[in-house]
Amino acid sequence: MTEATAFLPGNAANEALVRTVVEGVPEAILVTTPDGVVTFLNRGAEDLFGYPSGEVIGRGISMLVPPISGRRGHPVKWLAR
Repeated sequence: MTEATAFLPGNAANEALVRTVVEGVPEAILVTTPDGVVTFLNRGAEDLFGYPSGEVIGRGISMLVPPISGRRGHPVKWLAR
C-alpha cells in the first residue's frame, strides 16, 4: 500500500483509523444522510443529546434537533447549508 492509496474509500485500515479517531474524540460527531436520517453518532453526541446511539441511528435528525419556528427552520434544510 502506498501513501496515495492509504486514504482511499474502501480501504479497511483507513476506515478503522477514522472510526477510532471519531469515536475517541470528546466532541459530538453526528452523521446523517442527505435527507436527515442519522447513520452514526459518537460518545460525545450520545452525552450531548442524552440518547444512546442505538436509539438514534436510523431515525430522523429532528428527534435531536426539533424544528423551531422562526429560529432555524427544519433541521434537514438547516444542515444542507
